[in-house]
Amino acid sequence: MYDVIIEPEVQAKLKELKTFLLQSQGEKKGLKTFQEIISAIDNLQLYVLGTSIRERYSIDCPDNWFLLYTNKNYLIFSRTDDTVKVITN
Repeated sequence: MYDVIIEPEVQAKLKELKTFLLQSQGEKKGLKTFQEIISAIDNLQLYVLGTSIRERYSIDCPDNWFLLYTNKNYLIFSRTDDTVKVITN
């Protein structure tokens, strides 16, 4: 099981995203969409998810950076032996 850390900047962006989804999709649909995004982050605790950014896009970045696409949003995170750190969304 991985410890999931969400960077403070990402936490702020997630709050903005939640507000946007509630306003654009309505409360019920917006909340459902946001919960699906949060569930994808929660799944990083248990499962090895995502695509290596370095391999997929052939760019120079750390080997442990990954990309996860969920509900029309991208999450970029780094993974070590016991920690997943969400660094941007």
